[in-house]
Amino acid sequence: MECPGLSKTVRICPRSVTPRMRDRRAQTRRFLPGQRPDRKQLFPSRAPVLSNTPVPGFKLSPMRAVFAPMAISLIRFAQVAAEMLAVTLVPRLGLGRFGFTVFLPRPAHEAVAAELTFIEAMVRRALFLIAAARGALVAPSVPPKARPAAGPAAPSAPASGRARAPLFRLTEPAARVRIGRKAAPPSTPHPAAAAAPPPTEDTLLPSARLVRRLRALETVFLDPEANILRMRRLLAPYPEKILSRRGYDAARAASDNAVNFRLLGQVQGLVDGALLQMRLDTG
Repeated sequence: MECPGLSKTVRICPRSVTPRMRDRRAQTRRFLPGQRPDRKQLFPSRAPVLSNTPVPGFKLSPMRAVFAPMAISLIRFAQVAAEMLAVTLVPRLGLGRFGFTVFLPRPAHEAVAAELTFIEAMVRRALFLIAAARGALVAPSVPPKARPAAGPAAPSAPASGRARAPLFRLTEPAARVRIGRKAAPPSTPHPAAAAAPPPTEDTLLPSARLVRRLRALETVFLDPEANILRMRRLLAPYPEKILSRRGYDAARAASDNAVNFRLLGQVQGLVDGALLQMRLDTG
């Protein structure tokens, strides 16, 4: 490539162009010369953190959090990182056109379950931060309607052949604290249970539950706005009851990657700051 003002010819090595850069160039070529592409069109699955679009049927609560530009970039990066980690689990579960791997060896099953625990915690915190930045939603009080008189039941719509996608769980279970309970007396083990051999590395475990958890995550990546709306509705009553320290500790124990471990800690720091801001807003 010859550049005006230079006496020598400058060559660009093809190895310096990464596959991600090639994909970005291919997406940019769809636009006319001189037209700047929109980031939402380049990254359709990434939900914007800030949005002032009103939601019909709900009123905006003063409970919200304000983040610096660097914090917003961190939230977006957490979204992309969680989606990339989830994509790596597809071949490990054997997901394809004709189903998935029904049974997995115990080490592979435990590894995938740990990865899902970490990804779910990251996705929940990203949704929580985006909902906190947009503001909580309060449903208006509607008087109860009179119940109609009993009559013949309306014919139900025929069920479609496709199974309904599982719904992603937005809340985390709190730590179980048991006070004043006595330990149950040890019961006599059943002879058949006592004779069962202990599980080994060759033991096969069903993977259907893992696949359901991954498909629930897929619904968040495909339609993040619907899940952000659900999270905004949960913020209004009790924002501190959505995420728990128990879920954060479980995600930390599930990840052995230093980069992911640090990213989760930074995102959790933003969550703690958002909770503090929302407490101050509500007095």
